[in-house]
Amino acid sequence: MAMILAIDMGKNKSVCCRYDPQSGKERYKTVPTCPQSFHDLLVEHPDDTVVIEISPLAGWVADLCQTLKINLKVVNTASEQWSWKKIKNKSDRKDARKLAVMEAMNQHRYVHMPSSPGRQWRELIAYRDDQVSRVTACKNRIRGLLDRQGQRWAAGSAGWTEAAIGQLKTQAKPLSECDSDNLWRGMLHEEIESLQQAQAHLAQVTAKLDQIAQQSERVRRLKTAPGVGNRTAEIVIAMLDDSSRFHNVRQVGAYAGLTPRQCQSGQMDRQLGISHAGSKLLRKMLVQSAWAGQQTNPWMKQTFERVCGGKADRKKKSIVAVARKLFVRLWAMDRDKKDWNGPEAVTPAWRALQKSKALC
Repeated sequence: MAMILAIDMGKNKSVCCRYDPQSGKERYKTVPTCPQSFHDLLVEHPDDTVVIEISPLAGWVADLCQTLKINLKVVNTASEQWSWKKIKNKSDRKDARKLAVMEAMNQHRYVHMPSSPGRQWRELIAYRDDQVSRVTACKNRIRGLLDRQGQRWAAGSAGWTEAAIGQLKTQAKPLSECDSDNLWRGMLHEEIESLQQAQAHLAQVTAKLDQIAQQSERVRRLKTAPGVGNRTAEIVIAMLDDSSRFHNVRQVGAYAGLTPRQCQSGQMDRQLGISHAGSKLLRKMLVQSAWAGQQTNPWMKQTFERVCGGKADRKKKSIVAVARKLFVRLWAMDRDKKDWNGPEAVTPAWRALQKSKALC
């Protein structure tokens, strides 16, 4: 069995444990956390199995190991096996040794590391979501300023049209020109500028993502499903990366964190809430598509009604079930390289039929 080189990576320095699975002997070494130091370390031990924890630094380590053709395993430290809750003494050396020992015992759960373009695509998708949050925060602060002045602002998108923004600007003044009774106008001026800057950044990021999506055949294929647009298709493809790494439907659902947790003991066997494993943004986009699909996708509508069973308290559970089934279908479409083969988008006749059913 090959030697194991376990590295506990820190921001400035990393502790390495070179572990022999046969004899149980280990040797430690501390190196700076930088590509050159890691390159020298890996070249010194080219036949070792390298084990690291998942972290923001894992990307360039994976690229370095791929260049040097060294076997790398990235460990998921969120698993139950990697729990330090009952450990009283914790150090970098113990972390590195635990990485090595658990690797020798085959007790780790591993994380798939995409290529550098795939990781940067994921980061850009997450960055766009951050920009959306910034825009929303600016709008909320503006509404708060107006509420404290006793002014009611138009709800929804009607409050953020060009005409509405122009009306806001008439009430705003540069902060340097405001007296003590009109400081709120200065804050309004600053928030309007922040909002416009955030919207400009969001537009640039969205345009770049749309360009990437337009050039991707995999994204185009997923968009053939009614109710699935650029944002959902791109996050699904980016997170799946290589669809063939999933062997069955259970693995796909569990990867998105949309499968229930189980609590079993003796005669008790309970199904708890979903696991929330994996990407939070992926789940959010799938759930949003599931809600939007109620108006555009007959299959989503029928699935929702079947799971819901007409009970109002089951709507949230039903929409999560639709999101999971949608993710599984999108995975199968990408794996088999086939377009959507379910019901097409709704037609006026379909809408009329739904209205007639509701009236009955």
